[in-house]
Amino acid sequence: MSQFNDYTSLDEKASAPQPHKKKLTPWYQRTAIALTGLLALSGVYHHVQKQNAEVSAFEAITVPETTAIRPESYLHDDSPLKFILKDPGFRSKAAGILSGSLQIETESYDDNPDPADDMTPWKKFFAFHGYLERQFPLVHKNLKVETVNHVNLLYTWEGSDPSLKPLMLTAHQDVVPVDKESAGEWTYPPYSGHYDGTTIWGRGAQDCKNLLIAELQAVEKLLETGFTPKRTVILAFGNDEESGGQGASYLNHTLTERYGEDSIYAVVDEGLPMVNVGGEWFALPGVSEKGHLDIYIALTMNGGHSSTPPDHTAIGVMGELITSLEANPFTPYLPNDSPVMQMLETFAATIPEWPESLKKDVANAKKDPAAKKRVLEWMATSKELKFLVQTSQAIDIIHGGVKANALPEYVTLLVNHRIILESTVDETVDRLFTIMNPIAKKYGLHVFYDEQEMTQQDLFVAEGYFNVSLEGAINALPIAPSSGPVWDLLTGTLKHVFEDEVFENQTLHFAPNILVGNTDTKRYTGLTKNLYRFQATRVIDANTGLHSIDEHIGIDQHLETMAFLYEYIQNVDATTD
Repeated sequence: MSQFNDYTSLDEKASAPQPHKKKLTPWYQRTAIALTGLLALSGVYHHVQKQNAEVSAFEAITVPETTAIRPESYLHDDSPLKFILKDPGFRSKAAGILSGSLQIETESYDDNPDPADDMTPWKKFFAFHGYLERQFPLVHKNLKVETVNHVNLLYTWEGSDPSLKPLMLTAHQDVVPVDKESAGEWTYPPYSGHYDGTTIWGRGAQDCKNLLIAELQAVEKLLETGFTPKRTVILAFGNDEESGGQGASYLNHTLTERYGEDSIYAVVDEGLPMVNVGGEWFALPGVSEKGHLDIYIALTMNGGHSSTPPDHTAIGVMGELITSLEANPFTPYLPNDSPVMQMLETFAATIPEWPESLKKDVANAKKDPAAKKRVLEWMATSKELKFLVQTSQAIDIIHGGVKANALPEYVTLLVNHRIILESTVDETVDRLFTIMNPIAKKYGLHVFYDEQEMTQQDLFVAEGYFNVSLEGAINALPIAPSSGPVWDLLTGTLKHVFEDEVFENQTLHFAPNILVGNTDTKRYTGLTKNLYRFQATRVIDANTGLHSIDEHIGIDQHLETMAFLYEYIQNVDATTD
């Protein structure tokens, strides 16, 4: 049959039934899933290794031991912590409060204006603020509550000792929008906050009203017990983390003016949950985030009638650039002192089921280049592991052409990058020009970088030009300590809560990790070097619907987060800087 006999008009296509959309998974959930699947992934290691030289002798890996740190109050009376985790009445109340918060829609969009310029899309957040005030009366009575730039929330629980650096707990109020086309596919309406007795369903249940509510409820519970802090506690809730995090910038400005640079004991924000690998539980606090860069490439060439086209139109030339970019991926890099190396060493030392060959190569990777090469080849078999050690590039947006019989004169391309800790924005841009310049010369095109000429005009007669510009340029964030008193207190509190009260005869292991995406912590780097991204909750259900259909969280996991925060605030209060 001729292809022309199978023609379907655009109107007919628009009205035709559309294929069922696959549920998509965001980067942080994919990372958690990949980590929980490390045992299965290790099965491919035999295939990777047999193509290489024999593994050298195994060198034992020593993983630092973590000591549980328990608040003095727990040693005298453990019933408050057990109450949070086990009391049926409190469980029901906590589920109801989280459920109610999910029923208030607080979506943010990339094109939302700054609240200082236009409050229209942000007015709905006031209903959420009112809800928090009603649910947490002691917090709003005893803490200083401020709105920053109209919408961001800043709570200050003033401590009695101003010489101690404040502890800062963060979360964000906004949620990603629900796709109207898939809203009907949810098991329960996305803003119903449905609670079925074990699970709370709704947009924001995982990201991250659960964390925001847990932080407030932990403080409310401490106030009920009569706890008064020596160290100031700050709760900072931005309004637009899902669309850029400018709200956190305003919060950072306010806090920097008030306390100064390097003035905060630690910042704990959202991040990866706890994962189970080979039957072992791991807490992997994020100690850094990859950098970010969007490169916009605009190509202008001569137009004309499509009946007399050149050999390569602007779309064709841009297509050649895309092909060259994707054919030349960034080189993976695994430094000996990187958080990722420390994480791999922890896995190798603690997961019995990992292949011995993989354990040996991880153990020898710091000294044996061949062993490190095999580890990198193994990591490359998983996108989530691969991009812990490699700058990513994604061809995300392309536009070009306006009519079937008119040659395209203007084509634009957006390439998104997440830059590894060991590289920079400048290196990423330089690599683009290394690939672009030969193509530009081949087709007689000039190259401009933010309107500045990058090529010699007398080299050729211009047939057009590339113009390159940047958006969202952020180098990788500084690496927070993964040893020392601040790290030890964070991990020691986690060990206490989960080994004492949640697990049954299981050990919680610890290692630093990095985030391949960005959180509001990128705005707080001047406040402290101790920036940690982590949620004290276990991955029980691998598909939580985060950023997708059927977002949900188990009430047990929500209470675990709350219990950790309740103990962590007390432990931090008992220490000195």
